[in-house]
Amino acid sequence: MVAGNQRYVFYALKDYRNNLKRGGSEDEWEERKEKALHPLLLSWSGGFSSLEGTQENNWRWCSHEGVLVFHNPTARPRKVEVAMTLATGYEELADMVISGDLFAEKLRVNSRGSPLKKAFIVPPGRHEVKFRTGAKRSEALSDPRTLVFRVNNFHLQELN
Repeated sequence: MVAGNQRYVFYALKDYRNNLKRGGSEDEWEERKEKALHPLLLSWSGGFSSLEGTQENNWRWCSHEGVLVFHNPTARPRKVEVAMTLATGYEELADMVISGDLFAEKLRVNSRGSPLKKAFIVPPGRHEVKFRTGAKRSEALSDPRTLVFRVNNFHLQELN
């Protein structure tokens, strides 16, 4: 339907919704609806920079320490899997410690990158995962940021 002034267009979504509901139980529909209305939220802070690159190949630089916050706005725990590669700017290996109430991991990282894939449960509420390394700072003369390590191609998938 188009409004009289032709400025607004309205679409009937009933058929679209019915097509989405087909092939599953009412419980499955409610779960999918809940995920769409209340997605798991992420925020990068405490030393992490903005996302760079493309959708297919991206990275996020960090100083010596950074925090990834998971926020589950629902009343039920959610199972997720994260995948990423952690890398520094140098060939020499450095320790990387990842810690939080969701998971903990110790890695050795360098410029070649160390893959990390982890499945875990995110309970309701806010949860911090801290990244810390003693790796050397990468020298980028025209960049004022403290570039120590980067998270490459971070991917989050919610599991059933």
